Order: sequence, then structure tokens, then C-alpha cells
Amino acid sequence: MLWSGTSSSSLINPLHKTSRPEFEGILAERLGKGGQPPIIVFVKDNFCVEDIKYHQQSLQLNNAGSLTYLTSVESALSVFENLSSYNITTEDNLESVAEGQLALIQLNDLNAIPEIYNIVRESSPNLVVALTGKSCSYGTLERIKRASDNSNNTTNFIVNTEDILFYAQKNPMIKFNKEDYVQLDYPTYIISQKDNKHYNLTMVFKGVSPNNPQKISLKAQFNITNGYFRFLGFQYEPNGNNIKYYLKSTSDIYFPFNFSYHCSKESIFSYKNKETKEEIALKLVNLQVQMDVKKFGDVYDCIGFMSIPIWTGIFVTSILAIIMIWGLTMIMDIRTMDRFDDPKGKTITISAQE
Repeated sequence: MLWSGTSSSSLINPLHKTSRPEFEGILAERLGKGGQPPIIVFVKDNFCVEDIKYHQQSLQLNNAGSLTYLTSVESALSVFENLSSYNITTEDNLESVAEGQLALIQLNDLNAIPEIYNIVRESSPNLVVALTGKSCSYGTLERIKRASDNSNNTTNFIVNTEDILFYAQKNPMIKFNKEDYVQLDYPTYIISQKDNKHYNLTMVFKGVSPNNPQKISLKAQFNITNGYFRFLGFQYEPNGNNIKYYLKSTSDIYFPFNFSYHCSKESIFSYKNKETKEEIALKLVNLQVQMDVKKFGDVYDCIGFMSIPIWTGIFVTSILAIIMIWGLTMIMDIRTMDRFDDPKGKTITISAQE
């Protein structure tokens, strides 16, 4: 991370590696050709992308210039140490940095950066700040640990990236041709991508069986149309093959912005070639997905408003209403007597002839 000068306007690819010559050119551009601005380089033994996420607020330095974030820089610390025109110091209690001076500060806590920066900034307004690390062990060991923990979790399948929150009650299950469904392990690699009209979630899984040990890639594809997200399906790609299969759902899956799509039924995405009789099917149980959130919002369910319980209620209510209407009709059809004897008058007599 480099504060000062012009920031990078292009989107950062987390998988991109910055070579040493590229970084030397970027650093020379930021420092400029006219002078030697003071530099502070904060060095952390273990520094990864996850550290930026968890310390995002503390790394927002006020009046520090534009921020440039570079991923996987080759020998970043060595580039700073080899700046021949700078006098390198390694003082712990640093209060000021002069022109042509480069201060290397060893850090254990990233939250200490704003305090040190504010002290030095008062005497060095043209200060250039950089943050780098010697290695990244969290990105390998911790991810492997998380993948191992999730591989034993057969009840919930959760993928939470910056762009897509994806959930299923069980890990995805896949089958080929007439074989039975095989449950996949938790993915070993996950990445999400988005632009103005598309969202993609790529998941790489281990082989499904000893007979098929190659890794497989599943890319969930979403499209944006008229205020709705449309789930186009999955792109299935076996590792080592350039062939791609598009697994589509039998139903049209769409949901509005700021809503999560949910389907308690089994969601089947399939591919079938009528000529070769090749079939591939992917099954997800209790699927739920939403974009640009860390927690699911209001639900847009696949069943719709007129569900089976609602139809059952309407049917039973209709029968009870028919019975009640028939009963009221029978009651209204009752005819009572309309002629009565007058106790003070002559008794009504009816002759036998009548």
C-alpha cells in the first residue's frame, strides 16, 4: 500500500502479481523526478489481504494523498532498501523525517500507523508512506484450515465474498449420465467478479471420485436486467479440458435488487446433449443467494404467492362457504303459518265437503 501521488484508477485484480521492475517504475513515478521527498516504510512480518479488510478504518490516513494498492509485489522491501539516493534509518521513536531520508519502521499492530503518521506529518508535509510485509502466511495456512473445517460440514454450504453471498443447506451434488449424485467437498478456491451487467462466482472443487481425480470448476453466472438479477445457471469446466458445459435450470430464476432469492425445493441445473447422450446435473438444496451484502435481506421465494398451503386453504374455505350458503338458503325457504283463530270471534269451521 502506497500513499502519495496519483492513485491507480483501474480495478485491482487480487490474483495479479506485480514484478519487481513494475514496482520500481511505479515507485519512481510516485516519488517524482524533481526531489527526494521523505519516506516512511511500515514493515510487518506477516501482511496479507485479510489484514487490510480487518483494519480498513485504521488504514484510512487523512491528508496522506491518494492510495495505491498493489498485490503480490515481488521483493517490495528490497526495492526500498536499494534506493541509493536515500539515507536509510531504522529508528523506533521517530518524530520527523528529512528530505532524502527513508525510515523503516517494524510493526506488529497496524492500528499504530495513524498515530506515527500524524506525528511525522507535522514536520514533513511532503511525506510518502508505504506499507508492506515480508511474507503472507495467513493466506495459505488459514485458508487451508478454513477449507478443511468446511469440508467436514455437510449441513451448510456458505460462500461469502465481497460481491455475492451464496448459501445451500448441503454442499453441491453432481452426477454424470446415469450415475448417482456425488456430494462435492468445500471449494478449494473461490473468487467473485462483477461489472455493470454481470456477476460471476467461480468455485473450484476437488475431483468427485478416484476415477475422476481432476479438479472441476463451477461458475455461477448472474445477469442484470431491468432492476432484476437473473440467475443464468452454472458454467461447468473440468480441469485440464478446454470444453465448457452450461448447466441451466428448468425454471426461470430471477429476483429484484436488494432481495435475496430463496428456494426450499431442490434446484436442479442440467446439461444434456441429445446426439452424444451426455448428461450432467447439479443439485442444490434450499438455495439462497443475494448480491453485495454480508447478511441476507428480504426473501423473494421461488414458490410464489399462490403456494400449495394457500390453495388448500382456498379449497377448504370454498367448501365451508358452499355449505353455509346452502344452509342459509334452506332456512330462508321455511314458510310459517299466516292464519290464526281469533279467540273473541267466531271459530273457523271447515266443513267436511271443503
